[in-house]
Amino acid sequence: MTGLVRSLSLKARLRSGRLLLLAAFLAMAAQPAQAQSVDDQLQRLQRELSDLQRQVYSGGTAPPAAADGGGGMAPTQAARVQLELEELEVQLQELTGRIEDMGFRVESVSDRLDKLVADVDLRLRNLEQGGLPPVGAEGALDGGDGDRAEPPAAGATATAPSPARPGTIGSISESDLSNFQQQQQSGASPDAPAAPAGQTAALPGGTAQEQYDYAFGLLRQANYAGAEQAFASFLDEHSAHALAGNAKYWLGETYYVRGNYQQAAVTFAEGFEAYPDNSKAPDNLLKLGMSLASLGSTQDACGTFSVLLDRYADAPATILSRAQRESQRLSCR
Repeated sequence: MTGLVRSLSLKARLRSGRLLLLAAFLAMAAQPAQAQSVDDQLQRLQRELSDLQRQVYSGGTAPPAAADGGGGMAPTQAARVQLELEELEVQLQELTGRIEDMGFRVESVSDRLDKLVADVDLRLRNLEQGGLPPVGAEGALDGGDGDRAEPPAAGATATAPSPARPGTIGSISESDLSNFQQQQQSGASPDAPAAPAGQTAALPGGTAQEQYDYAFGLLRQANYAGAEQAFASFLDEHSAHALAGNAKYWLGETYYVRGNYQQAAVTFAEGFEAYPDNSKAPDNLLKLGMSLASLGSTQDACGTFSVLLDRYADAPATILSRAQRESQRLSCR
């Protein structure tokens, strides 16, 4: 009896195993067909989507669905795809507009930056040249005449003050200026760098404007010794020229930038007294005060800044603000 039961159980297990194998075989046989069907569907959808895109971008309408049930995209699917394409097109247009707007802004900023750089460059040139006319233009400076008085010779004692030429610059007396000049004549400035051996003071031929431009070119090249010689020669030859006041100021700068504050103070003082109406008169006072401050003459420097702020209230803002800062730094009253 027990053997019969075991035989039936074994047969049942074999039958069940055969059924499982059959089911597995059928499933494996069906997978390629399903995969092929899915692949066909994907390819068909891709073709229909391509047709739909061509219709949308060409301004037409979507092609009609195929007559058979499985040969085309369903109307609802086609409508959904077309809607998505339209949304993408709108987004693309918005992005294009933003890119164009950003490009316009960049061009505007670039244009404004170019104008700003040009304006700053022009202001720097005007500041350096004191409002000089264009290169090659002869004649007087704006706001000044061409018959300036000659600057006093080095070592000469100052004359008595006249109404147009006050006897003091701030609290600097004529005797102080004379002492500065006498010290320079005797070479009493220990920190004054000597001119290089063989340095020539000759100016190239040409007009006064061309010679001035040559000297100023040396200054811009940081050839301060050469610029000193050139400006000194220019003043010897063209002391009454409209550019003489500017040349005198830049001659003082050649000393100041090299730390020869004593000779710089003398030159700036002479430039202010000889050319009080020149456009560089406020600059002369500013650098005179700064030179005196560097020499330790704080009271004289404060007096010079006071004269600058009072007498030349319409001077360029950069000059006035620098004078105010220097006055505050020195605790001037």
